[in-house]
Amino acid sequence: MTEEKAKSARAGAAAGQPRGIEQIIKAAIDRGASDLHVKAGDVFRARIDGKLVPLTKHRLTPEQTKSIAQHLIASDEDRARLDRLRDYDCSWGMPGVGRFRVNILRQRSSFMIVMRVIPFDVPTFDTLKLPAIIASGR
Repeated sequence: MTEEKAKSARAGAAAGQPRGIEQIIKAAIDRGASDLHVKAGDVFRARIDGKLVPLTKHRLTPEQTKSIAQHLIASDEDRARLDRLRDYDCSWGMPGVGRFRVNILRQRSSFMIVMRVIPFDVPTFDTLKLPAIIASGR
């Protein structure tokens, strides 16, 4: 991602715009993220190589986090009752980028979102880099 596109993505995300969110998600996937964390009062973060890494510089407001949650919920009925939800699980996908297991939960008076990346391809035994002793059982 060019620096100009990265700035645009950060600006869009800071404004809570879905397009900016999707650019940040794509950048995280390109960097090998396994999870994305979105929380009011914090920046977008991704788990990359086991560490939580900031993806943006601007902290999200509760309104922005709510807007992101609404963007990830596919059902109009569920979106309409978002303010009453305490915990919500769903799946979400971005064509050509990835599929995600999404958990939206209420944390105090705002939302927190965790997105787990679901790979398109099932990993092979070799790509999992498991100990050789396990391979003997195949």
